Amino acid sequence: MLPTINNFRVLARDRSGKDVFFRSSAIDRASVADAAIIINDLNIRTVVDFRTETENNFSSNEYLRENFSVSAIRIKQTSPTLEFEHKEITNVNASRHVYCLSLFQSKAALVYLKMLPFFQMLYMGFLYLVDKIFNTKYFNKNLMSMVGQFGIRMVYRTMALKSRSEICTVLKLINSGSKWPLLIMCSIGKDRTGMISALLQYIQGCSMEKIQEDYCISEVNLRRDIHIYRKAAIHYKVELEEFIQSPKDLILLFFEVVEEQSGSVKQWLNDGGFTFSEQQELRDKLESFS
Repeated sequence: MLPTINNFRVLARDRSGKDVFFRSSAIDRASVADAAIIINDLNIRTVVDFRTETENNFSSNEYLRENFSVSAIRIKQTSPTLEFEHKEITNVNASRHVYCLSLFQSKAALVYLKMLPFFQMLYMGFLYLVDKIFNTKYFNKNLMSMVGQFGIRMVYRTMALKSRSEICTVLKLINSGSKWPLLIMCSIGKDRTGMISALLQYIQGCSMEKIQEDYCISEVNLRRDIHIYRKAAIHYKVELEEFIQSPKDLILLFFEVVEEQSGSVKQWLNDGGFTFSEQQELRDKLESFS
């Protein structure tokens, strides 16, 4: 749909046929022409970015930087209720907003660190201290490379086990006060964006077959620009094929791990702080678009 933004597609349209909900890879790679389409033609008002701080490069795109204010989302508490706050990163007088919340936080990172050989674990601990003292980003850069060593299936399992608070915060953010049209994104728009898209479709009442079908579209889109992802696959130390594949069983694995914990997806979300009533409210909102 947009030449310089891979894996960009519509998730929902309103009843008049207007596109109101999108998913994509990182839009900070957009050309001036594609950025203008995002702002002027599609009129996207809210962007939710799931990347880590080291992946985020939104400020590099001057056209987007001038039209969006950027805020980091911080989880204040998870009990007795899930609460979050905005921390402004760029003070731009803009009516459009980017909200940044990494779905890969310390609880998920710890899973991988525990599997490392002892000396590699010490090295990562050293990098963490260096980052804290000198405000560098060596730890996160090495962490994302380390994640690739354990395979993409481990990523989906770990996210389901350890990123529930972040996932529920994203759903709360989308449900409460976000301006539409809205776009969700990560680095290539397949895994983190794919999980959130799948949960949104589940809340809307879509069948698992439809959810899997939409998830598989990412691989088709990414294969069109496979040359772009060779360098990224090397950086993250994963096989190129694994990096771009989106087989049906992968998103199904995510749901299986979710259900193993709480018995159902709805209960898992409720236990994580996105309540049954909020789920129904978001469902009503999404259904109003169909």
